[in-house]
Amino acid sequence: MSEESTSNESALQKIGDVILETNRERLEAERLGIDALKRLFPLACQDTGQGRTVRLFLLGLFDSSAWPMEMNRLRGLDMGIQRDVLAVLRMDMSARCDIEARIKTEKDFFHVFCQMEKPASECCAEITECRAR
Repeated sequence: MSEESTSNESALQKIGDVILETNRERLEAERLGIDALKRLFPLACQDTGQGRTVRLFLLGLFDSSAWPMEMNRLRGLDMGIQRDVLAVLRMDMSARCDIEARIKTEKDFFHVFCQMEKPASECCAEITECRAR
């Protein structure tokens, strides 16, 4: 076997290793993110300061142009909630599906969250517009 052939095989092995490691990291981020989302969702439904911050964060993941997130708000969260927010963000960065597809509820929770933050007249048009994309 030639030196060039051995070099090519080595390069292919390295690429394969990187792909496998990247896939492992993505799957781990997804597992941790789903667990975190399960903890954050009930909090986002609460009418509290931390609940509102989590709700705005989730709305921002859904549609960041309609729901820009003021990052300083995250500093007001308890450390465990901050870790969960970061886990969901990490999951969403390499997601195989959008955040709204990850939460199975009878109601459209983004619409419910929107109504908690804005008058219903503003909310309905915004959600319909987002869904039409």
